[in-house]
Amino acid sequence: MTRVFYPVLTLLNMRKFLVLFFSAIILASGCTEWAEDSADFEKPGTSHIVGVEDASPQDTEKTSTTIKSGGESVSFAESNNRFAVDLFRELASESDNVFISPWSISVALSMVYEGAKGNTRDEMMQTLHLCQDDEYRKTSMKDAVETIKKGEYELSTANAIWPQMGYPLLDEYVAVLERHYGISVRELDYARDPQNARQTINAWVMDETGGKIEDLIPEGLINRMTTLILTNAIYFKGNWALEFDPENTFEDDFHISAEKTEKVEMMSLSGENARFKHGKTGDISYVSLPYEGGMSMMIMLPQLGKMEELIGNLSHEGIESMRDSMSYGRLDVRIPKFSMDEKYLLADTLKAMGVKDAFTGAADFSGMDGTKNQFISHVIHQSHISVDEQGTEAAAATAVIMQRTSLQIVEKFEADRPFIFIIMDEDEGSILFIGSYAGPN
Repeated sequence: MTRVFYPVLTLLNMRKFLVLFFSAIILASGCTEWAEDSADFEKPGTSHIVGVEDASPQDTEKTSTTIKSGGESVSFAESNNRFAVDLFRELASESDNVFISPWSISVALSMVYEGAKGNTRDEMMQTLHLCQDDEYRKTSMKDAVETIKKGEYELSTANAIWPQMGYPLLDEYVAVLERHYGISVRELDYARDPQNARQTINAWVMDETGGKIEDLIPEGLINRMTTLILTNAIYFKGNWALEFDPENTFEDDFHISAEKTEKVEMMSLSGENARFKHGKTGDISYVSLPYEGGMSMMIMLPQLGKMEELIGNLSHEGIESMRDSMSYGRLDVRIPKFSMDEKYLLADTLKAMGVKDAFTGAADFSGMDGTKNQFISHVIHQSHISVDEQGTEAAAATAVIMQRTSLQIVEKFEADRPFIFIIMDEDEGSILFIGSYAGPN
């Protein structure tokens, strides 16, 4: 009997990249065209493993929405995924574990972008990689939302705007958000009751994320200068197409570095049915773990000590190249069972990425209210993910807080001390009565 050795993907040296692509994979759902070439795997720290048994996957249909930006045709997924990679690289330079929903952040900022003008608009367009064709961009975003909700998994996304009570937003701005983003509009009184306003928005976020995102907006960020808050929430729950058996989950070492390990619960999937799309490029092994209904988690696993290099070289083109090079075949997979909760104040990060005017007095959001008296004071993003033998549950929310550039200064006349008063004819100035008032008695 001939003994066949199968490649093994063991996530023992992966610290932060696992969560990156899950956050971006929502944007790429439906794009499932794969190369037929086989790709061998190498287990970190072991010799090359041969004897891969490959099989051709069933043909799948690749779908995308094409839009134009900067004179070239790009897909909607590409625009958002480019922003995802840019933002992830910024955040990964500051923290080991990163988890974001670039979809949520991009949609929330796109709602702000609809009211931007001039250089403010140009900077946001460049950073978010937005399409220059406004009508096509708005239509394609709406189509993309409808597309990702069609799978056999639980996925919901919602948008809302929360203006200061009586604040005069332009009808045409609100109409665009209602038509293309499906927003709900609810006025709040930030000036008189900022705490109630904060709790109201946070309760909406909790409800839209299955209770996974609590207290999105912390105390102290809303005040009497606040004019408008725009929010997006997204929730996903999917079962693995091939679930892990809990009886095969054991405690094992997770190699943070060559010198440091931590114990984690390691899930294991093997056997004849363990067949996945996978590949290898240089020091990077990668696999696509499908959920029921069309979503998948793509995991990129560098050799131990190569994580920073992988992050530094990460690009949209590189991800697409890996996806295109995957082949389908037997693969034993071991990944950690884990959960993460992250929160980010993104103003400084977005400034570093090129959105500068929007956070200053130079901001032009006249498309919102007809004035240049607003700027972005805060962009808050919060996320949650839990991965276990059954599947994945993930949620995220984003809030963009707008405020007035300055309070209108109104002089005050308060007669709370002795005064002189005169009743006179307005035309001639003839004094008919004159007196002084020093108090009631």
